[in-house]
Amino acid sequence: MNGQERIAAIKASAGWATLTARHQDFINSVEKWVETRPLSLGQESWVERVEKLVANPVDPNWFDFNNEENQKKRAYAIKHY
Repeated sequence: MNGQERIAAIKASAGWATLTARHQDFINSVEKWVETRPLSLGQESWVERVEKLVANPVDPNWFDFNNEENQKKRAYAIKHY
């Protein structure tokens, strides 16, 4: 899969919306780059990390401080770790 296909797949995935603005900005900038050049090794590495994030999106509900279940989990973690 070439760079353009990889970027298109990331942006078309359901996990795209869960990415941070930093990751989305990077992917948007690389999208223009791959139109004329191949990815550099650094860009390739970052795209791989983003692909993993998109494949396994973070559940934003974990960060809901008002959720009673999450409060119990955090209290347990603080106490035992």
